[in-house]
Amino acid sequence: MPSFEIRNKTQQLIEKTDERGYFTIEAETGDSIIFNSISYEKFILVVGPKDFEEPIVLELKIIINNLNEVNLFSFNKEFNPRKYTKELGILIEKDKSENDFHYTKLNPRGNIYQLFGIIYKKIFRKKPSGKMVVRLTYEDFQNLFETDSLINDQFLNDELRIPIELKNLYYDYLDSLSWNADLLLEENKMTLMQKLYDSSSEYLVSLHSNEILK
Repeated sequence: MPSFEIRNKTQQLIEKTDERGYFTIEAETGDSIIFNSISYEKFILVVGPKDFEEPIVLELKIIINNLNEVNLFSFNKEFNPRKYTKELGILIEKDKSENDFHYTKLNPRGNIYQLFGIIYKKIFRKKPSGKMVVRLTYEDFQNLFETDSLINDQFLNDELRIPIELKNLYYDYLDSLSWNADLLLEENKMTLMQKLYDSSSEYLVSLHSNEILK
């Protein structure tokens, strides 16, 4: 096998085979020589005295991936673009009503106008109709970052790039987004983390804009 990597783990040396599969590598008795490839099972040779007396010939086992049985079905159902467009429009409108902030461009002069909008919504909030939707609050986010094993201060600082000293302001910001409390459910954790990534980027841009104005 040409261009196959051979590694002396003990001495941290790496060599490759030539076009005919031959190779040489420095080693001492007791060294571990690793032969590893995506297509072959890993083989480790612990060098013994006899390995210096004659050429070594190695035969590696090919990795065979057996896939489970897959059933293929044919559907003759005709695609209806009008129905699809209508259903997609309903989903978009629903998402807009729940996450309207993501459909509003950040104001280049800062977020003062968005702040007015948030205050207005809090004061003149519409009366709920039908099922009451519970929204996440400042206390919910504070408790989340203090108790969760993944979403914690390290995640806040390393992944979201929010300085620890600004985390309370960030919780206030998240409170203003009025996210659905269902995001705290375990099955929605990945969705919540993605929304935190998105919101942190927008928050930092907004924060930076305010610092420039100052």
